Amino acid sequence: MRVTKTCVCLDSLKLNLMSSTVRLNRFLASCGLASRRACEKIILEGRVTVNGEPAVLLSTKVDPESDIVKVDSYAVKPEAFRYFLFNKPKGVICSSRDERGRKTCIDFLPEDIERVYTVGRLDRDSEGLVLLTNDGNLAHKLTHPSFEHAKLYLLWMDDALDAHWLRRFSEGIEDDGEMLKAFLIKQRDVRTHCYEVILKEGRNRQLRRMTEAAGREVVRLQRIEMGSLVLKDVSLGECRELSDEEALELKAVT
Repeated sequence: MRVTKTCVCLDSLKLNLMSSTVRLNRFLASCGLASRRACEKIILEGRVTVNGEPAVLLSTKVDPESDIVKVDSYAVKPEAFRYFLFNKPKGVICSSRDERGRKTCIDFLPEDIERVYTVGRLDRDSEGLVLLTNDGNLAHKLTHPSFEHAKLYLLWMDDALDAHWLRRFSEGIEDDGEMLKAFLIKQRDVRTHCYEVILKEGRNRQLRRMTEAAGREVVRLQRIEMGSLVLKDVSLGECRELSDEEALELKAVT
């Protein structure tokens, strides 16, 4: 497995983040514990101390250079954020591990890479762009529906959609109590019934459920863009680490 490595870590981003004092939830998120929102819950649960004193106020600020922060009595410190773009093949699981022994996205990373996780999951039968990172705050912003970040997919079906179903895809299809909607859909290739679809919600198996509602079958489903990331120059089953510039651009749009 070949990995194109363009940088080791984003020290410049880390230095910017760690300048002066920062809010405690932001500091904990930079340590890779969770998103800022989830870190607020950790604080309110009384699990955090700063210099030996309980820290239960969300307004608490810390100096990353001098303060000793502990969670559940374990000292924590900011991680070097790492970002990998992976071209997921069909049959690979978007998970850190699989109880049934199936290959996961993590299996395609170098063995020396410490804890990272997938952002913007794809189901087992789908392929294409997956981001892997230990930046919990960025992961939250890219995947939470309230941020409405666009994800572009190529959807091949066994038959074309007529005008009625093209309109339904855009207006919304109710399924199992959820309203499934495509922000944009347009035909890309008449011969292969291929469509470009932009989603801003990302509900579970959304495009497959919408296709089934239209009486069509998914032949192939591939994600090719997410935020500022574009799937290019990465072969199926391979990954590469983002450059500092790519990571900065990704963070800027979130």
